[in-house]
Amino acid sequence: MATTLAAYARRVVGTRVRTARNADVPAIEALVAAAFAPFVARTGIRPAPLATDWPTVISALGASVATLDDRIVGVLVVWPHPDHVLVDLLAVGPAEQGRGVGSALLDRAEALAREAGKGALRLHTNAAMREALAYYPRRDFVETGRRTEQGFDRVLFEKRLA
Repeated sequence: MATTLAAYARRVVGTRVRTARNADVPAIEALVAAAFAPFVARTGIRPAPLATDWPTVISALGASVATLDDRIVGVLVVWPHPDHVLVDLLAVGPAEQGRGVGSALLDRAEALAREAGKGALRLHTNAAMREALAYYPRRDFVETGRRTEQGFDRVLFEKRLA
């Protein structure tokens, strides 16, 4: 697996993707808060990732972080399902957005899904997250539906893996 991680570093020179550790929790919390700040300011909604119990997520599910010069610049959480992998969270620090960090993390999610024999990646985002609505189709995700879930207007996406 170490050799496949090198492929994720190609996006931004010096970027590495690795498994998150409990020592990363303060940096992950700060990154997620900064990444979601524009959404919170626009909508007044405090999304679930801001209340995540990171030590539990890291120990129970695992999470991946993208690092640049030993700073955490992105985080990815995936949940395996019988026929797909759900991208539960993808967050990139504001200063690194648009520099390929999100793509490197999604490449990681795709690699994990393929290694597990899954045929698709799925995710959902809030309809008010216009940046995400524009981003995911550029990464070959297709909108598969919309629904209201726990008071949130969700937009569902899927990427079939060949």
